[in-house]
Amino acid sequence: RRIPFRQIKDILTDPEDAESPWLYKREWQVIVVESGYGGVTTRTRKETRRALYPDVDFRPSVRPKTIDGIPVMWDTPIVHTRVNRVDGSRWGTPDLLAALPWAEGYKGFLEDWARLMKSLSKIAWRATGRGSRAAQTRSRLEAADPNMVGGAVTLGEGQRFEAVSKSGATLDSESGRPLAAMVAAAVDVPVTMLLGDPGVTGARATAETLDQPMQLSFMSRETAHTAIYTRVLTYVIDQSI
Repeated sequence: RRIPFRQIKDILTDPEDAESPWLYKREWQVIVVESGYGGVTTRTRKETRRALYPDVDFRPSVRPKTIDGIPVMWDTPIVHTRVNRVDGSRWGTPDLLAALPWAEGYKGFLEDWARLMKSLSKIAWRATGRGSRAAQTRSRLEAADPNMVGGAVTLGEGQRFEAVSKSGATLDSESGRPLAAMVAAAVDVPVTMLLGDPGVTGARATAETLDQPMQLSFMSRETAHTAIYTRVLTYVIDQSI
């Protein structure tokens, strides 16, 4: 079974070799169901538990039942797989970590672009007038749905209501493509595949040259998973023998 990463609080290593993990310290919360008097009534409560799990390769001759009052689960070893590990670090780095800030930025760009397009389509007409006729027009327009696309605004004499000038501004969604390209680079996927866009002006030919690196990257991940399963199954067979 997998143990959630947030539950592993520390790794105890060989004092003479920090690269050799010995025990993994786990702390987690469980909901315990307690039987009441006579077994008729019950109640639940949260309980914090702690335990130490040995590394699958750590097999000492002396196996204490507890260390610092924490039970050691010698019959439940841990296979720790670390990817993209920085030298000296006890933990790995997720494959998608580099893509997260750029994906968040691209998501925000698309939301802002959609909001801008919606705001530009809100007001399509402007009505001006004098006297009672202007008041009648204003009352009819105010009774309309304000969220209706292509709405109208009424102004009094001498008043102006116009959108901010967009001359020279780029309002198309393709402006966020560099952000998507950073996400694609982080996940080893061509941007044309990430966006489902064949590309223009030779971009597709450029992207197709990235197919093989993408396949090799995915194969390396498959190899890592294969190594995990092989290690687990080897341990199970050894223990059975």
